[in-house]
Amino acid sequence: MRKGLRTSLSRVLLAALVGSVALLIAPAVAGAAYTTSPDYKATDFATGFANYGGIGPLGLAWDATNHLWVMDYYTGILYKFDSSGGAADATHQVTVGPSPWGQRNATGITFSRSGRLYVAVQSVYAGRALSRVDEVNQSNGQVVRTVAAADCATGIATDPLSGDLLVTNPCPGSATRIVNPDSATPTVVPSQLPYWADGITFAPDGSIWSTYYGYYLTHTVPGHASQFVATLGLGVDGTAVQLAPDGSTRYVFVNMNNGSVVRVDPITRATQVIFTGGSRGDFSTVGPDGCLYVTQTDRIVKITDANGGCPFSPTTALPVLRAAPDTQSVHVGEAATVSATISNVAKPAGTEVTFTVAGANPQTVTTFADANGVATASYHATAQGTDQVTAVATVDGVDVSSNTVEVDWLAPLDTTPPAIVPTIDGTLGTHGWYVSPVTISFAVSDPESGVASSSGCDAATFAVDTASASVTCTATNGVGLTASDMETVKIDQTPPTVTYSGNGGTYDVDRAVAITCSSNDNLSGVVGDTCADTSGPAWSFGVGSHTLSAFATDDAGNVGTGSATFTVAVTAGGLCNLVDAWTSKAGVANSLCVKLAHGSRGAFRNEVAAQSGKAISTAHADELTLLSESL
Repeated sequence: MRKGLRTSLSRVLLAALVGSVALLIAPAVAGAAYTTSPDYKATDFATGFANYGGIGPLGLAWDATNHLWVMDYYTGILYKFDSSGGAADATHQVTVGPSPWGQRNATGITFSRSGRLYVAVQSVYAGRALSRVDEVNQSNGQVVRTVAAADCATGIATDPLSGDLLVTNPCPGSATRIVNPDSATPTVVPSQLPYWADGITFAPDGSIWSTYYGYYLTHTVPGHASQFVATLGLGVDGTAVQLAPDGSTRYVFVNMNNGSVVRVDPITRATQVIFTGGSRGDFSTVGPDGCLYVTQTDRIVKITDANGGCPFSPTTALPVLRAAPDTQSVHVGEAATVSATISNVAKPAGTEVTFTVAGANPQTVTTFADANGVATASYHATAQGTDQVTAVATVDGVDVSSNTVEVDWLAPLDTTPPAIVPTIDGTLGTHGWYVSPVTISFAVSDPESGVASSSGCDAATFAVDTASASVTCTATNGVGLTASDMETVKIDQTPPTVTYSGNGGTYDVDRAVAITCSSNDNLSGVVGDTCADTSGPAWSFGVGSHTLSAFATDDAGNVGTGSATFTVAVTAGGLCNLVDAWTSKAGVANSLCVKLAHGSRGAFRNEVAAQSGKAISTAHADELTLLSESL
C-alpha cells in the first residue's frame, strides 16, 4: 500500500483508510514464529532492518548475479545480499554516505533488462510533485540521474516484453509507463491501467498482477481492461506469481500488511493463507532460485515449498539463469546432471554456460545452451560429501549467475576395483626367461565408475640382461577403489660360453695332447653341453690339423659354441723318440735313428720292415712307416 499520505483522497476516506492501516501495523519482531500451510515453509533470509511505523525493508529486486537488493524505506539505505542472506549491517550496505532520498521516500526498486537499477521515489513527505524515478549507482547507492517524474511513485517493475518501466500510483491515480528508460531521453506515457495500484509484478507473458485500493487483486492484460480477481481485505500489497507447466499463471501470491501471505488461484479465484505470524508485509519478489521473498517490518522472509524447493517464477526482466534440480543424491561413481535454463532472452541457443562445482569435488564444466535455453552438465565425483553447483553465463552483454543447487554424493555402488590387464612383448625363451628386450604395458578399465587416476601404467621397456625387472601399475576408480598389478620379467640375451684349455697348438708325434673343455653362463646358468676333454699321444691323432668343437645351452634356451684346433707334426727327432720307445733292441733303435738323422727315409723304412714282428711290433712298425712318409 501507499507509504505516505493519500493527498488526493477526501479527508473522510483518508481518515478511515489511515485508521484502518494503523490497526494492521505491528511492532518489529525479534524472531521468526511463523505458521505455514502444509505445502510451504518459511525462514528468515535477512534481518535487522530499521523501521518506522512498522515499515522497514520495502523495495526488492534481484540482479543477474543472484544478489538481492533491498531498499529500506525508513532510512533510504540500499542493501545488497548474496543468496545466503544475512544482517542489514555495514557489510551488506551499498549506500555510501547519507541517503540521497532521506527517510520515508524511496520505495520500490527494479532492474532494467540491461542491468541498470531504478528506484521509485514517492517523496510525499518532501512534496508530492517531487515523486519520480531515479537511476541508482550500484557501487555507492547514490543517484546517477532522474529518469522521469511519476506521480506518487511507489511500486515499480520492468516489462519483460518491452523493457518499459511501469510505476504505480496508489494516491490514487494512474500508473506511469516509462519507455526506453535506459536512453538519454526516455518517454513518459500515462497509463490508465492498472489504476490506484500499489504492489505490482509482471508475468512472463507481459500481463500485470497488481493490488488495487488496498483491498483487491487485479489482473491486467495489455490492451484490455483490468479484471478484479479477488477481494482480500484491507492491506493487500506485494504480488508474485507461480507458473503452470504450460506457462500460464497457476497461482498469484499476495503479501499482506497484517503479516500474512495469501495464495490466489486466478481460475477458480479461491484463496488460501499460506503464511502467518509475520509483522507487516509490503512488497515481494521471486529470486532466480525460484523462491518467494517477502518483506516484513524488519526483515525479509524466504518462502519455499515444504521440501525446500522453489516453484515460483522469477520477478525480473533481466536474463535469468535457473539451475535445477535444487537438490539431488547420487552415488559416487555415477554421474550427476545439473541443468541451467536461460530465461528472458530472445535467442539463447549457443550461449556458453560454465558450471562451477565447489565442495567435496571441486571442478568446472562448460557447455552450451540449446534452442530452449537449456544447458546441461554432467560430472563425476571421487569423494562422498556435498557439492554446491552454480552456473554462470554472459547473455546480451549481462553477466548472469544462477541459484546454487546441491549434489549429495552417497557411498559408491561400485564395489570392484579397476581391472588391470598386462601385456608383455618380447621373445620368450625357456623356463620363463626372455631372450630379447621386453616391453610391459597395461590396459586399465572400470566399466562401473571409470578410472579416476593411475600411476606406473605407462609402457616400460627393459633391454638389459637381468634376473629380475619389475614394474607396478596402480589404478583408482571413480569410487576410490584401488587395484595394483606388478609384473616381473627375467631377461638373458647372452648365450653361454664354451672354452678349450691346455691346447699346445702344434704337437710333435712323440708328445702328449691334453686339452680340456668347459662351459659357463653368468646369468641363467648352463643346463647342458657337449664338452669333452681331449687327451692322448699326439701320433694317435694322425699327422695334420685337428679341430675340436662343442656347444652349451643355458636355462633361457640360448646356445653357445666353442672350438679349438691343434696340429700333429713329424720331425726326425720326434720319430726317433718313438723308435726308442717302441724298439726292444737298442742296436736296432740306434741304427734306425742314425738313418733318420741322415735323412735316409728309404733305408729307415726298409729296416723297420725287416724288424717288424721282431724288435718292433707289427703295429708300431706300420705306424713308424706311415709317419716317416710325412718327413
